[in-house]
Amino acid sequence: MRKHSWFTIIALLSLLWVVPAPAHSQDDKPEVVINHTVVKEEATLKVETYFSVRFPNGEAVTVDKIAATNIVLPVSQQTIPATPIDPTTPIKIAIVLDQSGSMADYVGIVKEAAMRAVDEAPAGALIGLFTFTRIGSNDEYLPKVDFTENRNDVKNYIRDSYISEPGGETCLYTAAYLTTNFMLNRLQRDERRAVILFTDGKDEDRQGNQCSDKNVIDVTTKANPRPGTITPIYTIGLCAAGNCARINPEILDQISKETYAISFQGAPDQMADGFFRIMNSIKNQKMARGDLRPCGDTQATLRVELVDGTEVANTISLGQTKCYLPIASKAKISNIQALPLEQKYSFNFTVTNNSPVEMNKIEVKASNPNGIIAHTETISVSIPSQGTQDIALQMSDTALKDAGKYTLQVFAYSSEGFLFTSQEGKTELLATEAFNHVPIPITFEIRSNPVVDYTQDAIRIDDVEIGDEQEIIDPKFTFYRVRLLRENLQVFESDRFPLDPTNPKISIPLATIPQELIPTEQQTTLNMQIILETSNVRPIESPIKSFLFPVKPKEPFLKRYGIYVLIALVIIAIAAGFWYLWRNRKPKAGNVPMPYNPPTQAFNRIDLPGVNPAARQNPNQQQQQQQQSAVRPAPNSAANQPARYNSPASSTNASIPTAHFDGGMPDNGATMIYTPPVSQGRQQQLNVRVVQTPERSQLQNQTISMFPCTIGRSEASVIITGDKLLSRQHVEISLIGGQFYVADLSKNGLFINEQRQQANTPIQLRLPTTIRLGQDTYIELSQ
Repeated sequence: MRKHSWFTIIALLSLLWVVPAPAHSQDDKPEVVINHTVVKEEATLKVETYFSVRFPNGEAVTVDKIAATNIVLPVSQQTIPATPIDPTTPIKIAIVLDQSGSMADYVGIVKEAAMRAVDEAPAGALIGLFTFTRIGSNDEYLPKVDFTENRNDVKNYIRDSYISEPGGETCLYTAAYLTTNFMLNRLQRDERRAVILFTDGKDEDRQGNQCSDKNVIDVTTKANPRPGTITPIYTIGLCAAGNCARINPEILDQISKETYAISFQGAPDQMADGFFRIMNSIKNQKMARGDLRPCGDTQATLRVELVDGTEVANTISLGQTKCYLPIASKAKISNIQALPLEQKYSFNFTVTNNSPVEMNKIEVKASNPNGIIAHTETISVSIPSQGTQDIALQMSDTALKDAGKYTLQVFAYSSEGFLFTSQEGKTELLATEAFNHVPIPITFEIRSNPVVDYTQDAIRIDDVEIGDEQEIIDPKFTFYRVRLLRENLQVFESDRFPLDPTNPKISIPLATIPQELIPTEQQTTLNMQIILETSNVRPIESPIKSFLFPVKPKEPFLKRYGIYVLIALVIIAIAAGFWYLWRNRKPKAGNVPMPYNPPTQAFNRIDLPGVNPAARQNPNQQQQQQQQSAVRPAPNSAANQPARYNSPASSTNASIPTAHFDGGMPDNGATMIYTPPVSQGRQQQLNVRVVQTPERSQLQNQTISMFPCTIGRSEASVIITGDKLLSRQHVEISLIGGQFYVADLSKNGLFINEQRQQANTPIQLRLPTTIRLGQDTYIELSQ
């Protein structure tokens, strides 16, 4: 038992060493990594920043997990949305492979992992291949395969030419330094770049001394020569034979961390996973673009919100830039004058625009004596950069209802919607001035009470008087709106209706009023207020007037519902016509039911005295019978009804039946004498059980002792309702000679063993059995 326990522990420890750690724990918070930033100074400061969001273990956050991205200017207090997009500029990736002598046993594994990394590179990437052993910082260092989109060229070199150099040393730092320097000298400013550095050992020669003439600081400094030009260096360390001490993991982590990349160390069979993880991190790089207007901002913040609510951010360097906010050095309001006939105020606005952008919109606001904005008006202007203008402006006063001291305020905008600020940049209010406002006295009186007129479907006010002392009302452009209130709560306001002041009458159609306001049970009281509007007078509200809203009279029944009754009668007539046609439809050819002639019981042929056999052989009589059977009887005649038979055993006065056989035995002149069956000691019975039918309530079980009996929808011995395909008398069951026979009397069929039986033809039953009537009714018959 102890032996098995130790074996289990060793196996678990082995798995922990081989299996990689989980992607990230719930406590690990992702971070924003700024890979590259391009800043261009134009009319605005255009910023393109390439970034990725990843967890500490290097796992990248995909773009679908990002909810929002913003660029924030801390000094200018601006937040610019910057939706992340896939970068359109190509990325150059340098793969740098260690060729030292210690790689001899692992070249095959490294080849496979490196070629897989080439296949996993982002679309459109340019890949260059570098190798290294001993190298000096002054030596010429060129790629084995220059940067190319042809991935097969890179893979062919790795497969055919990448080898381990016997006795080769590991000058790791110099190789990383020279690769980064080569890329910086060859790249354009807006191009992206990345270095993937692979090694299986420390930076040392065969004596154990440092091989490179450069150090880690030289490498990270070369990768960060200035803000916005970082070259991320991803490192991969091969732990040969499970010994990661040979590669100095701390140094590899430091190089990647200080260049905003990730590092991976693992066993030989994990190299492919390491290359894949690094390529996946590069592929998930995104770009955020924003047009900024900094003023004193040397850096911005890229703020990323994930779908789970997590917020992460990092700093973008902008450098020293000019102020991009529009500025007006001087602005003044003067000569405010009231224009009562036009219901406006005029004033002059003088401004000097010291910004590099044009001022094309002015916003004028008027606040009432309580400091509340009563009116806002936007006016288009055109004041060029470095220009000074005196502009005459006008503002409507129709919204200035109360008399008192008002304040006029002026704001200005650029074509991009930015507010101009004062010369000091402290306020967006360019100019302000106070003025006194005196409203024009206008009389507005409702002289008659509102009347609800159901005959005209309207609410009418026949007497309204409008007047003003200064006689400035223009009768050509006069409108009104009606407001209804219940107590002090507004419940309705109408659209504008034209009003003739020379003959003012108010009429509001009931169709425009919500139907829930029109009483149906008892009259109600509502309040009414009229709002008068004209082309040059501010809206004027009348005093509130109460009125009685009566119940609408009910219309006569035929007037209200006559059309519906007519439609119903038409539908009933059409339905009755279809039913009559269906009921009296002619059967299709070949489906005409023949007279039902059930077989009689068994007969013995003997001669009876006193009976002339020749009479039974009268040819004229036989011919007459054949002619009669060939004529189809009338639909409702007795001859067309299925035959009903009385069992000879149940009728003491039954006449001797005539035998009827289809192709039966020939009549040789003998007389058919009926021989009753031998009594069975008890009356025969038939158990009828309905096992399936559309109407579940019709499932039943009956015992029949009187024959013949019928089964059908109505007028039958066994009645089954609910199945539209059942006839009133669908089938008939007879007891003849101790045997049960069934015959189809319907048009929708009798089925035995799912085979349809010929209509009006008796079929001997072998009990127990199940028969189907129509389409959906199954009946089990048994004794």
